[in-house]
Amino acid sequence: QTAYVERVNLTFRQCVAGLARKTWSLVSTRQLRHHTEWFRLYYHFARPHRSLRERVPGLRDRYRVCTPAMAAGLTDHVWTVREILHTPLLPVAA
Repeated sequence: QTAYVERVNLTFRQCVAGLARKTWSLVSTRQLRHHTEWFRLYYHFARPHRSLRERVPGLRDRYRVCTPAMAAGLTDHVWTVREILHTPLLPVAA
């Protein structure tokens, strides 16, 4: 649905200064790409989303936090910033 896409767009604009509509920040394209990729990693691996929480079996009104990467089966835990920074990235073919 369009509402979900627009919600993600707004979240990115609010968290990445270079994407703000009326911004005073002057960033290069390279800096903007790096900042956007950093936030994308953080958003998917380290930021729990309330709408994705999972019910803990056997416990009433108890939930386990969940990130989009956990929901997609890419990881089994919420990553720390340290883990993100220490994980080598694969080079992207140009």
